[in-house]
Amino acid sequence: KQCYDRRVREAVVSTQSTGVGCAYGDEEVTTVAKCLTDGADGLVSADCEDGTNAVCIGPVFDATAEDGESAQARGCSAAVDDTTCPEATCASCDTDECNVAVAASFECDAYEVVDGAFAAATDKKTCFKVVGEHGSCKTPGSEADAENADHVAAFGAAGVCGACAEEAVTANLCASVSSAVSFGAVLMPLVALLYTLF
Repeated sequence: KQCYDRRVREAVVSTQSTGVGCAYGDEEVTTVAKCLTDGADGLVSADCEDGTNAVCIGPVFDATAEDGESAQARGCSAAVDDTTCPEATCASCDTDECNVAVAASFECDAYEVVDGAFAAATDKKTCFKVVGEHGSCKTPGSEADAENADHVAAFGAAGVCGACAEEAVTANLCASVSSAVSFGAVLMPLVALLYTLF
């Protein structure tokens, strides 16, 4: 069964058979039996009580947050609106345990200046992307200047997460690399090694 957040219309897929159905406009109203909550060791399922079982709520993706998600706590809730669950920081859905993780981590090379040129640092930067999508890393372009403080900051650990600005790409200051490409660069040599061994 597939339902959607009533405001942002983002798909939420659930294999649960509980609950009445999807609620749109004047259609039948859904109640939820369980929602995910934020536990010390990860997401935990919790039973919803009458009066707070209209929807599950949770965070939205936030690339600037430490863990890639807004500060909104997960849990069961009564019906929400744009005041109680603002679209910018909160999402609601109406199937059991639908308030799943919205951010996934990946790594980017951070750059430092070595002998007057950009070089990948030993420690990679942990970045976050929307679950199910590719993330992006910034890499120095051919015109990036290792003596320019702004350029150095852009490719340091604080700046490498996310895609390059269009004007920076046009000026050859920055090039974006997909997280899928970064993963492939690690995976393919491993596959080749295993092939030679077996």
